[in-house]
Amino acid sequence: MRKHAVPFLVLGVVLWWGSTRNYLLFHSLAELWSVVIACLIGFLGLAVPRRERNPLAAGLGVLYLAVAGIDLLHTLAFKGMGVFPGFSANPSTQFWILARTLETAGLLITVLFHRKKSFFPAFSSGVALSSLAGLALVFSGRFPDCYLPGTGLTPFKIATEWVLAAVLLFSAALVLRSEEPATRPYRAVLAFSLLLTAAGEMAFTLYTDVYGVMNMTGHLFKVASFYVLLVGVVLKSLKDPLYTIYLPILQAQEAFLKELTGPSFVLDAQGRLVVSNRGVAPGATLGEILPREACDKVNGWIQAVKATGKTIRDSLCIRGRVLDLSVQALRDAEGAFAGTAFVSLDRTEEQRLADSLQQSENRYIRLFNRMQEGLALHETIYDDSGKPADFRFLEVNPAFARHTGIPSRGIVGKTVRQLFPRVDPLWLERCREVVREGKTVSFSGFSIDLGRWFEVTAYPMGGSRFAVCMNDRTAEKEAQRLLAEKENLYRALVEDMPALVCRFDENAVLSYVNDAYCHFFGKSREDLVGKSFFDLLPEEARQAAKQQFLSLTPESPSVTYEHEVILPDGTIGWQRWTDRALFDKEGRRTGFQSIGFDLTGERLKQNQIRLLSSIVERSLNEIYVLDPRTFRFEYANRGALADLGLTAEELTALTPMDIAPPVSRQWLAEKTAPLLSGAQDGTSFTTRHRRKDGTE
Repeated sequence: MRKHAVPFLVLGVVLWWGSTRNYLLFHSLAELWSVVIACLIGFLGLAVPRRERNPLAAGLGVLYLAVAGIDLLHTLAFKGMGVFPGFSANPSTQFWILARTLETAGLLITVLFHRKKSFFPAFSSGVALSSLAGLALVFSGRFPDCYLPGTGLTPFKIATEWVLAAVLLFSAALVLRSEEPATRPYRAVLAFSLLLTAAGEMAFTLYTDVYGVMNMTGHLFKVASFYVLLVGVVLKSLKDPLYTIYLPILQAQEAFLKELTGPSFVLDAQGRLVVSNRGVAPGATLGEILPREACDKVNGWIQAVKATGKTIRDSLCIRGRVLDLSVQALRDAEGAFAGTAFVSLDRTEEQRLADSLQQSENRYIRLFNRMQEGLALHETIYDDSGKPADFRFLEVNPAFARHTGIPSRGIVGKTVRQLFPRVDPLWLERCREVVREGKTVSFSGFSIDLGRWFEVTAYPMGGSRFAVCMNDRTAEKEAQRLLAEKENLYRALVEDMPALVCRFDENAVLSYVNDAYCHFFGKSREDLVGKSFFDLLPEEARQAAKQQFLSLTPESPSVTYEHEVILPDGTIGWQRWTDRALFDKEGRRTGFQSIGFDLTGERLKQNQIRLLSSIVERSLNEIYVLDPRTFRFEYANRGALADLGLTAEELTALTPMDIAPPVSRQWLAEKTAPLLSGAQDGTSFTTRHRRKDGTE
């Protein structure tokens, strides 16, 4: 405001000098000044589309358009203008009181109630009706007299001016104390303008001549008041429309960015911050938003998208947090560069989980593939009467293929009777018992088809599936440890998975989906928008999902949950969704916004790891894991612990030298050195173990 002080002083001096030469000209210029500024405020407040308006600016726009019209009538009816023949100074003063009453009451109502949903239509109607009613009273001669020739101001006019001044001061106090977003951009200028207007109203209680000094003083205060509105409302709105008349757009962008887990922001064409989800003040530079070590890389991406127009999707680590990000250039209506959008998702926890799952997966796959015990996963085939008739191979480990002498690809998908037509009926009955009663059984026998003796343990895996563990007891020698690498049992977790974003109403009807959502479900946006996303969920998952988002309130506006989905190929997958309810000013839900991630791969990995863990733990072979430096036991399965008669805590304090006295540290180091160096994948040797009770 300081840089506008000199122009204002020049304007005031010119108007004062003009009042000493031709008061009628001075009065006309002062009033027309306020009429023009009031019209500018009106046009700015109402030119914005309805859903994008700042409610305070829209209310001021309607109010000041009405005030401008009445002030114009006041100017034309002023003594000496001659526009309304037969009018005395009284009608002009009546128009003045009508305009100031409308302005004062309208400003107070706008400040108090602009946040109400029905404010604008009700307020616009009230302003229009009040203006017309007041004008009708003036032109019909029913408006109270305000100025009488020879007497001056009437008690009604003086009392009204003092009441208006008091209300203006009260309104200024309310504005200064307001922290409401729609009021904040105009807070200082509105309060200052109200104070100047109140001072003018006090001056207008003291004149007796409409051409007198106090009348001129009151008009100068009015000129000053509208000058403040010109600078603080009109020019500010033109310079920073996003923070003033387009404030709801900025608030909607900020609400969306807050849903994102990583730092996200929008920069203008000059690289200044427009909005962010980290509470950084608008106008900040990139260096004030991100740590120094990330600025150069992000700035490089910004320059690249500015030059090419292509969106960049990448990942970035900032202070130990792993981010999946997108950098996109923004264009205006003419296609010119208007700024940059930086959106990121914090994937640190997902990455940690992925690393943990990968470590567990690698551990159990190594044990699974290197076990000498043959393992096979079966699915039961039922006959027409519903009884188990045969068993299909779903998966086998390399040891199973070696025991049977049949390659894995020749086993998977075949049934037991197809591969072993002379299978012992007792073996089949024992497998039926596992499926039927859900209990583990162990047995041994001779396979006529393979010509070998086997020791077998079968245990349930849930439903119609069960696993078989078998050891070749035909020869007592150690099974060969070098096994061919088997194709990984699990798919790696999907990396750089984009988030799925959608908006929907209380009936789950989609109003918006992003590209990642469309790509995931294999549908176009036209196929999804306007349809219920319940169509993408299994029947049994719909009610639970509906209960989740319908339970949201202003006090608890968001919820995270998981549910099944129907994948494009018709199978069932899992997703994690964070739903946030959107509310209007009255606290009523207007819709929902949600961000989702696919959990299908993660769920499958967890199930498969549990399967491998169960297989290893139930193995009849003794399985140990040693620390390569100290040779202390880190892990042993149930079979090993049972055979030694030790607990897991007791065993982890020991080394092979403690349970196999003939074994020395040097001998064990020589045996394991080729494994640690990578020269060999495995080795075999025979030792005698000493149990806890002293037996071997």
